[in-house]
Amino acid sequence: LGMVSNIEYPELPYDSTVETSTVTVIVTNQDGYVIDNTLVQFESLTEDDNGDLIEQIGSFDPTYAFTNESGIAASTFNMGNDVGLATIITSVPEFSLADTSYISITASEAEYIQILQPYPNEITVSNGGGLESTELTVEVKDGNGNLVSQPYLIYFDPIFF
Repeated sequence: LGMVSNIEYPELPYDSTVETSTVTVIVTNQDGYVIDNTLVQFESLTEDDNGDLIEQIGSFDPTYAFTNESGIAASTFNMGNDVGLATIITSVPEFSLADTSYISITASEAEYIQILQPYPNEITVSNGGGLESTELTVEVKDGNGNLVSQPYLIYFDPIFF
């Protein structure tokens, strides 16, 4: 018995716009003939802080699929709002078969910035008896809310009232 997995796009987003990838599995018997009507499970996991594969990353639709007359089962992986390395596990529980592959998920293009609440959040004019400065922190995020990995130059323009 054997199985072979194929991933359409091993890096997401692909071409800065595609956030899904089709994962296909071919299941064969010991003689190399395809096996139809066999249940295949699709999982996407990432490592936790201890290095164990337990946290779900992204999602599959569907998570279970039956092989067709060509022995092929397929599912669509969606990166969602996640970033990191997705360990893709395709398995055939009936035959205790499993195959592992990977999809690298990175942030897409920058779409907005978020200014974090500064501390201290009140400053006074020079010699006004309080703190005269604070540090501003800005996060550059993609459309999914993930921090982008590309550097961007941020300009601050003070507005006086």
